[in-house]
Amino acid sequence: MKGENNLETQETKKTEKTKKVEETEMLTEAGTLESFDVLIKLFAKISNETSGLIQDKMGSLEEMTLPIAIEQLAGALGIRIVDDDLNLANTRVENQLICEWEPREQILRIDKTVDLFTRRYAVAYAIGCYCLRKNNTQQLEMDDHVQYGLPLLSTRKEELLADIYAIFLCVPMKVFFKEFSGYIDNIRKTERFPVSINEWLGELSSKAQIPYFNIAKGYQYLSIAAYEHYDENIKDKVARVQMENHVDLFM
Repeated sequence: MKGENNLETQETKKTEKTKKVEETEMLTEAGTLESFDVLIKLFAKISNETSGLIQDKMGSLEEMTLPIAIEQLAGALGIRIVDDDLNLANTRVENQLICEWEPREQILRIDKTVDLFTRRYAVAYAIGCYCLRKNNTQQLEMDDHVQYGLPLLSTRKEELLADIYAIFLCVPMKVFFKEFSGYIDNIRKTERFPVSINEWLGELSSKAQIPYFNIAKGYQYLSIAAYEHYDENIKDKVARVQMENHVDLFM
């Protein structure tokens, strides 16, 4: 029996290795632009999934403004939030533990010392973990226990994906377009040209109530999802449709 289990493990590892080689060869043969198309579709998928989740649990995004009631959303999903002293026994003193996610019990432990903006992002990160576990049939490395901390780097791809989910939960695309349009309109009225990216990111961070660091990092995710929006709803469309879909926000 033990020998059979070892053989099964070896076969599984062999299959996973073969799959990774095939995926690498496929992307290499496809070319850079074609490979990037896959990434664009992924960000658009996550954007649509998170928007759908918010609307299902909290109502239409058309009526929402920032900040998103992220703890309310967590509660609607059955996630219990507990304040804890996570860094008392932290052996990696150079890394601040912000939260720990226990998926089987759906408990999110957040360090008591974090500020409001960091706390909100930690909740969004946990919801991202929740979405990944719910929507994937394959075994995830994060099934038992997940820690989120800074500034050390992630070692699991699931953690990176949860980070992407978090930004779209905190700044859904429909709300992002509304906020960006309002900001540009204000710039035009006050004639404060050209637009300062640092000022805009600072305002977006303040409105979304998440750290500037996470907004700055996540803005690239938003930009990629916005391209998919442009490609689907603006490109080659008549002027009226383009204006309805925020054509003035694109170069």
